[in-house]
Amino acid sequence: MKIIQSLFTAAAVIATLTASSQCRIFVKNQCSEAMQGYIMSENFNGAKMMPGDEAEMTTTFYGGVDYRLMICHHPMLAGAEFQLIDSDNEVLYDNKNHDTSTIFDFRLAGTDELTLKLKITGNGNSDINPQGCVAILLGRKESSSPVSSALY
Repeated sequence: MKIIQSLFTAAAVIATLTASSQCRIFVKNQCSEAMQGYIMSENFNGAKMMPGDEAEMTTTFYGGVDYRLMICHHPMLAGAEFQLIDSDNEVLYDNKNHDTSTIFDFRLAGTDELTLKLKITGNGNSDINPQGCVAILLGRKESSSPVSSALY
């Protein structure tokens, strides 16, 4: 019985690593061009998702830095809705108010911890729920650098 459990665990790990690897390759081939001129975050925030799935990510953004946030998703998914919310729970950006754009360029006056709330939208006319790679890409403009604390 332990051998079967070990084999099942090994298969699950391999499947997860393969899915993650495929997602990274998709992002590199399909989305990296839109991030030219920006230094990408070293963290990879991607997963296979399907319509109705939601994700949330919180990270610190520094004041005086030009950022690009991009939601990259496989074309078989209908779309992605996202909001960027500050530490006071105020919605700074909602892509539903901007034709569900997948790219948002911004700069904060001061450093803040922001939460990204993401939801994969679906096609209500289909009985099939496609699954595809969705990645949150974050970069700072190459000429931007965090503002010294002496400037605050």
